[in-house]
Amino acid sequence: MRNILKMDVSFNALLVLPAHCFQYQTKVKVLTLNHNLLGHINEKSFVGLVSLNFLNLSSNQLETFSSIFAQESLNLSVLYFL
Repeated sequence: MRNILKMDVSFNALLVLPAHCFQYQTKVKVLTLNHNLLGHINEKSFVGLVSLNFLNLSSNQLETFSSIFAQESLNLSVLYFL
């Protein structure tokens, strides 16, 4: 499972993203997490996603963003969060 390039985890009623939940997914370029119930994302949830350039967090219940997007390891070209 370490060669996944696109990961779609939308429409799964996810409430939380635990720290390091993607730590072994170093090749994922596209991560879609839209239409879940995420209210907060741990600042270490995206550790390991060094190839990620597209992230969709739209249609969740996010109220605040922690320092996850200030991490130097995230090199996002596209971010959807509304």
